[in-house]
Amino acid sequence: KHITSRLLCPDNYVRLYIWRVYGSSTSLWRGIPSSYGQPSAICRDGNTGDWIVGTKLNFNGQLLRIDRKSFGISVLSTLLGPIVGVDWIPQTGEYVVVSERTLTYTKSLSWVTPSGKVRYSAHAAAANCVTVNQKTGQVFVANTRGSVWEYTYSGSYKKIVNYGGSYSFTGIDCWEDQNVSVTTHTSRKTVHIQLAFNRSPSASCFLALSFAPNPGLQFSPNHWLNLNPDPLFFLTMAGKLPYFTNGFAGRLSSVGNGVAYFVMPIFGVRVYVSAVAVNSAFPDGLDVGNVEVVDMW
Repeated sequence: KHITSRLLCPDNYVRLYIWRVYGSSTSLWRGIPSSYGQPSAICRDGNTGDWIVGTKLNFNGQLLRIDRKSFGISVLSTLLGPIVGVDWIPQTGEYVVVSERTLTYTKSLSWVTPSGKVRYSAHAAAANCVTVNQKTGQVFVANTRGSVWEYTYSGSYKKIVNYGGSYSFTGIDCWEDQNVSVTTHTSRKTVHIQLAFNRSPSASCFLALSFAPNPGLQFSPNHWLNLNPDPLFFLTMAGKLPYFTNGFAGRLSSVGNGVAYFVMPIFGVRVYVSAVAVNSAFPDGLDVGNVEVVDMW
């Protein structure tokens, strides 16, 4: 039940679909009734594993949650206008959304709470894509005029970089902000973890589990470990629970790869996993990985 990538496409203007792409195999994951609008943006909620989908419906739009277990659709917000970009912020659990203002046709950048309320909005001229660095929480917004804005995870403006009008950005992502990925095996209740710290070859690496991703551990500005230091964190940190964790303390390969696994104690419990590699070239001497959610049932 692991969705590795996703594709949005229309079908005869009656229903729209989200597809699951796994390697070279493609299969239908969920149909979306056209009454919700045309899907135009998607991200994964790292707190729950659900999918957050933005739509366009004439001059309006909706922010939807699609439950990854039941496939049920619920509406988070209808107050944003047509949506063109969305991503999830690990540090707060909020969503950052690029949408079009209905009356003025200008673009706005909004921070939306998990309950669907707009906490803060800023003007973002010609913006049409957004991404969040899953390790630091930095928000990057790009537009069709060759500009990229940077904000903090809370919404404070940092800077703008102009690459020139010949660059019309249609998508944006952060390089190497996904060092940790997981594959679950329900029959054996095991979770395999793949590590890819390409900038920390042969480094010592340590993993831990937690029952929540936030509030995490902030080492310095823009440098986070998005795991809550709860009892599970200290119980599993660096392999302190040997019969349930394997490879939680070790050394990465010469290209920065590694593997580990753990056994889920019981079904129906949601846990979070992350890792750090020791590297003096990084702030605080740590190359920190992203957080992944595991919810087996």
